[in-house]
Amino acid sequence: MVMDRTIEGEGTSEREWLADPDLCRVRSITSTDLFAPEQRLVICAPHPDDEILPCAGSLVQRGAGQLLILAITDGEMSHPMLRDTLKEVRPRESQASIEALDVPAEVTRLGFADGQLQPSLPALTRAIAATLRPDDCLLAPWGLDGHPDHEATYQAAAAAANLAGAAPPIEMPIWAWHWCRPHHNPIPWSRAVKVPITQEALQRKHQAIAQFTTQICRLDGEAPILTERTLQRFLRPWEIFFPFHLS
Repeated sequence: MVMDRTIEGEGTSEREWLADPDLCRVRSITSTDLFAPEQRLVICAPHPDDEILPCAGSLVQRGAGQLLILAITDGEMSHPMLRDTLKEVRPRESQASIEALDVPAEVTRLGFADGQLQPSLPALTRAIAATLRPDDCLLAPWGLDGHPDHEATYQAAAAAANLAGAAPPIEMPIWAWHWCRPHHNPIPWSRAVKVPITQEALQRKHQAIAQFTTQICRLDGEAPILTERTLQRFLRPWEIFFPFHLS
């Protein structure tokens, strides 16, 4: 069944997710099981904070290793009336979050327009492919994540990996936790894996998320994008990934 992937309202509560048998049955692996320490990780982040919310704890636990973050847009359309300001502020928040995470990373800003990735798929695919090596480990939002920019990023990342001879992207659910419902969702549980996160890694992730003040505070008279209820889904003591195969 094709579900409505509209992101609105408060979304599915963390209490509902924690009671979901499918989620409880997901097998646990380590971050080094998921991506080998010698591999370069390349994270395709459609907006500032998408490099942190789904995977920051796993990045901390991986420790040393090459990490490239492809900042695809600057996230300027989270509050359209402030887009000129946000185009400068949100990348700075992203840099501060990486520093708070204390994980060395190279960041490449691709400069695509926020909210316009689907029409830019060919150019985005070429831009990602130009950065990739055949032995890279690529991470991208889940292909059915609900946000159009997230889904376009996955499509471009998958096509770019094919062009570069790299493995398909490891998919990361982000907004899926909001609109999906237990017992009635398209989540690919059969290939889902869970990476348990230590208290120290979780604390560093919390500090990294706190840098995104434009997203976690009221701005321009609007409620936060990342509400307390939303953040509960990203401050679990584990993170979920959908690999096609394990390293």
